[in-house]
Amino acid sequence: MRFFLQDKIDQGQCDCPVQPMDPFAYELANIGIEEREDVFMAPEYGYGALMTANVTPNALFYPLVKNFTGISIDSTCCQHFGLCGAQYEGDIIFSEPNVGGDGKMSIIGSRMRFQLNALRNQSMFVNSYYYLHDVTNQWSSGRAATAFPYALVFVFEEQYTYIQGVALQSVLLALAVVFGAVFVLMDGSLRLTTVVTLCVLSMAFSQLGFLFVWNLLAGPGAETSINAVSVVNLLACIGLGVEFCVHMAHQFSFSRRHHLGTTGNDHTRYALTSVGASVFSGITLTKFCGIGVLAFAPSMLFRVYFFRMYFGIVVLGCFHGLVLLPVLLSIIGQPQKYPNDLSSFLLSEERDDELEDELSAFK
Repeated sequence: MRFFLQDKIDQGQCDCPVQPMDPFAYELANIGIEEREDVFMAPEYGYGALMTANVTPNALFYPLVKNFTGISIDSTCCQHFGLCGAQYEGDIIFSEPNVGGDGKMSIIGSRMRFQLNALRNQSMFVNSYYYLHDVTNQWSSGRAATAFPYALVFVFEEQYTYIQGVALQSVLLALAVVFGAVFVLMDGSLRLTTVVTLCVLSMAFSQLGFLFVWNLLAGPGAETSINAVSVVNLLACIGLGVEFCVHMAHQFSFSRRHHLGTTGNDHTRYALTSVGASVFSGITLTKFCGIGVLAFAPSMLFRVYFFRMYFGIVVLGCFHGLVLLPVLLSIIGQPQKYPNDLSSFLLSEERDDELEDELSAFK
């Protein structure tokens, strides 16, 4: 082919790059022994060239590739002879020729394009990202060159390789901040702080279960998965969970500090009476009104990741703040120095017996 092109170049009928006319190694298989030895004695080949008769020497290959990528699509060489390499010019990076030495060049970077089969769901996209990286890493292992796949969508799919770890780390950090803030607000009460933090943690886990059940009911195509948006909303669940629980715990602490009751039930009753209605109407109902409009949003993103998740946050927050937390406070929220109902009953009977003994002795 290059002899044909060089002939056209000499006749002025082709604008293709000048072709190398020295024989390639694999072309020497059909020439005589004497001619073959004369060619292989040349410095650019060396004595070992006969052992690589099917491999084009680098000294010839790289200039050929560079000439090929310089052929414009509008040129006669491309239009009439089918050699069109300009579309690959941006895919290959050549090194500068070694001017002070032998003048050789090399390829320092290249890319090749490929297409995937039709990907129909998130799992297929994530698997394509994972397995393409796995294959290229295996190929690069033990080689000086490094290969890696790239696509615009990989920027979004990369998050799914570590999003679970990021979600767990973020939730734990948020809970640590909640524990510290509630500990300060509760006047250093470790028991109340632990109860509130456990309620907030329970809200986060309940939210995951709530989404799992809703995904089963919604069917394929409308699932809420773990991604950047859902992780942010999960952290918002922790923040809103504090809002549902901390008012009740604060009033419980206030009642206990001012001795407004003698038992855990008394302090819990005072907390529910003081802020229970405010938590229900001022927090729960107002948030329902705010997120209700998201149910009719035209975007599935708002319906699946915002309405669904915030609906679960409000329902679970109301349950934990007005049901679960009061029960826990009534059970374990009473310090030992204050008697509970049973101990008060027993102490009252003992006190009555002592009074009767004193009256009998007086008589």
